Amino acid sequence: MKRNVLIILALLLTFLLSLGGLAVAAPPEHAGGPNASIDSLDYEDDLFFDDDERNTKEKSEQEKKQEKETPQGLQGKGTPPGLQNKGGLPPGMQGRDVLPPGIQMRFAEVLQEKPVEPGLVISGDRFIVIPDDETLTSDYNAVFVDENGEKTSVTVDWSIENDDEIAGISFEDGTLEVSLDAESGTITISALYTTGDEEFSKTLKVELYKQEISEIKIEGPEYITFMEGQEDFINVDYTALVLDQKGSVIENETVEWSISSELDITSEEDNRVRLEVPAEEGEFTVTAENGEVSETLEVIVYSPEVNSVEISGPKYVALTEDDEVPLVLEYSAAVKDQEGRDMEKTVSWLLAEDDYEYIKIDNGEVTLSELPEEKLVFTLKAVYVVDDEVLDDELEVTVYYPYVAEVFIAGDEEVAIPSEGEIEKEYKASVLDQFDYEMQGIAVEWYLTDEDGEEITELIGVELDNGKLTVTDEAEEGSFGLWAVYEEDVFGTFEVELY
Repeated sequence: MKRNVLIILALLLTFLLSLGGLAVAAPPEHAGGPNASIDSLDYEDDLFFDDDERNTKEKSEQEKKQEKETPQGLQGKGTPPGLQNKGGLPPGMQGRDVLPPGIQMRFAEVLQEKPVEPGLVISGDRFIVIPDDETLTSDYNAVFVDENGEKTSVTVDWSIENDDEIAGISFEDGTLEVSLDAESGTITISALYTTGDEEFSKTLKVELYKQEISEIKIEGPEYITFMEGQEDFINVDYTALVLDQKGSVIENETVEWSISSELDITSEEDNRVRLEVPAEEGEFTVTAENGEVSETLEVIVYSPEVNSVEISGPKYVALTEDDEVPLVLEYSAAVKDQEGRDMEKTVSWLLAEDDYEYIKIDNGEVTLSELPEEKLVFTLKAVYVVDDEVLDDELEVTVYYPYVAEVFIAGDEEVAIPSEGEIEKEYKASVLDQFDYEMQGIAVEWYLTDEDGEEITELIGVELDNGKLTVTDEAEEGSFGLWAVYEEDVFGTFEVELY
């Protein structure tokens, strides 16, 4: 009850504040008319669409700063509806160099969960190296995946398309044979599965190629540590892998080794070298070379000293009404040396506050014997003592009940109108809580909108269905908005330009 009252007060305060500034646009109200074309929409006084007049205006320093911090997809668009009166970016995002948790990478790649569609899956080599000495074979298999994601082995009809007319290959019953005189190129392997009146097919492109040296990779330690009083020398092994253009190892290719300092090479065999390294602080490089291709590894030799303590674990813990006690949270702490490497030491754990009787901590395991009525904030501390010096790290943990605070849309800002037929683009609406973490299972309603945030019930050549945008060859060039609405005052906006 107390929490509900606080939420109502917070919503009331937000409403009163909004009266003092720019009015936040309301979610779409059906407008625009049937069969409206993009050119028929009025963009004279738009809030978040580009126009020639606004582009000629000089931006203030504050506008430039806000544009720099605004997420991709909203930059250069003025202040979108839903973000007005919010100080530029949403709460918790001001001054950040990265996007909030749960939203990272959302603007680089759109992720869209889809139900499983029944079909075939082919497994087998996608890249095959043409052999030098004897014919090789590569087997391919096909399984059927039903609507529940269950896989079943089935009998399929195999076929091959050899558009490059590659000689020296044969394919039968899922087995590909490649002879010594085969040529580089691409083939397509197909599988057809028939069940009743239904047919399912799948193809897999396979590339045949001759290996060429592309790079060398050196495997071995970049850091060599020693303790005071240890033996005078440390034996260290390094191995060189000669890789082709696909990242595969090329057998029977050797390398020449070179060391930057006067270290003794105690053995060298099969692209592996063993070095005798003095137990003293310093640096050296190891280089492996094959013709014009080489790789160099920089190595640091040092005596590790305790330098810092770092706690890892959840900083924000979202609760639900179904959570039960005891609630257990797991944390870990690393004692790191001057190079930032874990020294695998044991720390002591404690709570910075002593007024929480229902919170216990044991070796990084935090147990809550009761759940808070509202938000709970406490601080963990990990301590390590060395030579009378105390090193520690603190982590403030917030346990809270999440509510929907923001909606962000990610997807392509520009979409090319197809010359014929149609194309589909997926857009992702991420629903964030008050600490900018993504909430799962929260539904939003999608709308096409004009510049005033009013719904376009029908737009020629454009359809929107639960985040899936379909554009046909009848569409016209121009811009429109996508809205993802959770409730009246919590929604996300996004501009799409057709060209």
